[in-house]
Amino acid sequence: MAKESLGLGGGRPGDDSSPGGPSTARITMWIIGGAVGLYMVVTGVVGALTAG
Repeated sequence: MAKESLGLGGGRPGDDSSPGGPSTARITMWIIGGAVGLYMVVTGVVGALTAG
């Protein structure tokens, strides 16, 4: 059930319109995940530098 809700299963209806590349939702998830990860890394480095 989780695979279908996350769009990891094959043959989704949304994939028919653009079979050559990833869907917009997947690209958006990668961008948001990358931004959150980058924010966590930057705040961790700043916190380590300011803590001593």
